[in-house]
Amino acid sequence: MALQQNGSISANNVNQEFGLSGNTQHSFQAAHTGTGTFSGLNGGSPSGPNGSAPHSLSEFYGYDHDFQTENTENTVQQVPTTQQVFTTQVVNTVNVNSCIVEGQKVRLSSGLLMNIERLQRGDELLGYAIEDMPMDHNVTDEWKITVLTNVRIKPHPVQIISITSGTNPLYIDINRNIKDNIKLTQEHPLFIKRKVDQTYTYRWMRADEVEVNDYMLCANYFDKHDVVWKQSQDKDWILIENKHVVKEKCIAYSIDVNNTDTYVVGNIVVHNDINVGKGGDIAIDFDKFSG
Repeated sequence: MALQQNGSISANNVNQEFGLSGNTQHSFQAAHTGTGTFSGLNGGSPSGPNGSAPHSLSEFYGYDHDFQTENTENTVQQVPTTQQVFTTQVVNTVNVNSCIVEGQKVRLSSGLLMNIERLQRGDELLGYAIEDMPMDHNVTDEWKITVLTNVRIKPHPVQIISITSGTNPLYIDINRNIKDNIKLTQEHPLFIKRKVDQTYTYRWMRADEVEVNDYMLCANYFDKHDVVWKQSQDKDWILIENKHVVKEKCIAYSIDVNNTDTYVVGNIVVHNDINVGKGGDIAIDFDKFSG
């Protein structure tokens, strides 16, 4: 949603447009160079900072952080910064596995959010490391079956190795009409906290395996240079309040990243590989969910 075209505008209004907390501090230099907290500045917006001194908040009149350039059939236009313009080829396929639905926002390593369809190979995202959890899907599949009884976490920068788009005949909508909502394909893994026999266990699960009253791992730490392991607390978990299977075709994007093999959609930590679950490719029982 674009900022207003005139009248009173505040730093808090700008922060909200960028998906940042209201007390986040910036410099105008960062705004004009697309660096620091403004590394995700949408230079494609019809209105925005002009880079000329003297500076004022009025330069953000009409700025639209979600403005999108028109996609061609096989090309996604990367939204330019104030200094660069990028285009990137995105492979289009049908029924791409383990995907995030178009329009979902992914967390950059700077902490800013960007629509998944605007990302390109080489972009640096915020990842999450989970202690004692084998992660590299190119080396081992142990992450699919490992169950933890205690979780310690830390943020970690990751880089996009590849990004693929495609169509899917359905998707899963978790926490619809709630702040921490996510839309993803049925195979996509989420890190889940579940109570079993009065004890919480933690593991990666497919989106179609998670249940209402499970908890999803939430990203609360955005400093990519923070190397200290943190014991997970209640604030690090998002309750799943509802879950819907949406039986309509969608465009979705599959991202492969390095290092932790994880990235963050909104505030929710996801894996970047397919989790076939206990029974291989699971057939969804539509009667289990509201649609």
